[in-house]
Amino acid sequence: MLRKLPLVVAGCALLLIGAGLTAEPQESSAPATVPDVQTNPSGGGIGAGEVYRVGGKVSPPKALYAPDPEYSDTALRAKLQGIVVLWLVVDKNGNPQQIKVQRSLEKGLDEKAVEAVKKWRFKPSMKDGQPVAVMINVEINFRLGSEFNALSRLIRLGANPREYPLLVEFRSSNEQGKGQDHVVNANLKITEAESEHERKVKVFCRDADGGCSNLSKGEYPGRWNNGRLEVLFQLKAEPGKWKSAVYTASGN
Repeated sequence: MLRKLPLVVAGCALLLIGAGLTAEPQESSAPATVPDVQTNPSGGGIGAGEVYRVGGKVSPPKALYAPDPEYSDTALRAKLQGIVVLWLVVDKNGNPQQIKVQRSLEKGLDEKAVEAVKKWRFKPSMKDGQPVAVMINVEINFRLGSEFNALSRLIRLGANPREYPLLVEFRSSNEQGKGQDHVVNANLKITEAESEHERKVKVFCRDADGGCSNLSKGEYPGRWNNGRLEVLFQLKAEPGKWKSAVYTASGN
């Protein structure tokens, strides 16, 4: 599943080859073998003619329409941030062509950066008063905004962070036995909303101790209660109604 950057900022900067013009000073990562002027007799989707570098008599293109990329669930879960650098040609009509990844982030973000830039439209570069095709680099800056932190995620879950200050992520679990012999073991990641401190915890519960729930993968509000972890959850059949599950941390 792919998500449009919810509460996430993706900054995009043009890195113009040979011009040294960026939103923030950074070194161009264009292919070292690309010449100042490249002949494109076969067209390759941009028409016959030459492809220029920006600089001198060649003005830079200007992004007129630049929709944000999407984040993949994999990248969101990994909290992956960073920059994807793309090399491309902006043709005489201001359309992006021949897009290639120059710096990779993986986890689906390379593909989402390419998909977004394919939709971009530019005011084309000019040379001697005529539109020309140019080579540029584009930086797609994937950054998770402050609204993606543990506190905001707890609030979006509908919890009161003062009472339940822990964001509990169930990563895997297994259960054995039935009735009084029913036991659940789970691997969790717990994030403290106030400090953003994270730690991995193994927990278990037993029906013999008064009930036991095997929660599915996902995030839940939680708190420590008398040395045990109390986790809130809702049943699909009873939306808006909180129930609690209690677990003992392994080793406690």
